[in-house]
Formats: sequence, structure tokens, C-alpha cells
Amino acid sequence: MVTKSGPYEFVIGKFNGIALTPDEEKLLNTQLEVLFGPDKSILKDIVHQYSGQIKAFVEIMKNELQNPIFKGLTPDTTDLGFTLLRPAHLGLTSWEQTYNAGWNTLVNNAQMDEDAGVIIFGLYSVGNRDTVIDGIKFKVGNTELMPIDLTPMSLADNENNVKVWTIPAIPITPKQTYTIQIHAKASATDEVAFLGVTVGLGRYLNANF
Repeated sequence: MVTKSGPYEFVIGKFNGIALTPDEEKLLNTQLEVLFGPDKSILKDIVHQYSGQIKAFVEIMKNELQNPIFKGLTPDTTDLGFTLLRPAHLGLTSWEQTYNAGWNTLVNNAQMDEDAGVIIFGLYSVGNRDTVIDGIKFKVGNTELMPIDLTPMSLADNENNVKVWTIPAIPITPKQTYTIQIHAKASATDEVAFLGVTVGLGRYLNANF
């Protein structure tokens, strides 16, 4: 028996889901604990803050992909799984990019794969360089969000001194179009990764790293 869930409200709209079974929910909670690194990690703390929205997104993806069984980190071809958001999942080859001062288009009217979706809820600087990124804009489908200020990220205002900043959770579902723009305060090469989760069928997750 399929149990519907939702609607779940995000900044870009409302989505319906299919509820996880008790075993699927237990698996998700257990594997979220190991997916994002060691204890006392600020990134892991952020994942815990967004765990309810991650669960909602997994249920949304069950609904989008015709209720596949959720197998977490070990999905077979047609099972549903999840992993850390990687550059390839957004159509990029690397988080490292060269930016001009002002607004830069990182991804222009791309379309999410039919077998996967992503939920983005933060950004963090990789490496030791000073980040020049101080703003970001998203357009998902026909919904364009106002610019988000990322200036506080450069302060590394946390116990581990990680340059990280959270944003409202933004889901991108299968076949959805999206544009991402980055604002840089100066021309430079920077490496800022997106903090999020990719949820998709095993055939997609195993083929896209």
C-alpha cells in the first residue's frame, strides 16, 4: 500500500511525496550519520539541521520516480539511492571555476536528468585560498529567486573555521530546468563546493561521479 506524504513546501514551491517505509526511514537516518564525515564536523552539523528536508526530498523523489525502493548508499539499477552532491550532478566538471568580477553564469538553463534530482542547502570553500564569491542566484523552472548574500561565508564563523554558509533548501527534481549564477567581488579562480544531496536511481548514481 502506497502512503502519500506532503505537500512539502520549499522556497520554489510545493511538492507531494510517497512516505518512506519504517525500514527505509531507519536506513536513511543511519546512513546520513556516516555520509558526511566525522563527528564535530560543521558540515555534518548542517546536514543534521536539514535532515527533515532531506527526508522530505527523498519522499518527493519516490513520488517523482514511481515509488522505487529506497536502498540508501547501495541501490541496484532501478532502486532509489542517495549520495553527496557532486559537480557532475549539476553538469559541471569541477567545483573550481574562474570568475570575472560581477555576475557569472555557472549553469545556464540546464535540465536535470530524468533519473535524479538534487537538493542544495549550502556552499563551502575548498582549500586555503580566500574566496571571492559573495553572492548566488537560482532560477528553477519558471521560479527565479532573489540574490542570496554569501559574504558571511568568508568569515568562517564556526568552531572549525570552515568557510561555509547555508541557504534555503532548493530542490531540483527530474527533468527540471535550472540556472545558477555566481557573484564574485573580484576576478579570480575559486573553489566553492555546493553542500547538498543527490537522490536518484542506482543506474544514474553509479554512472555519474
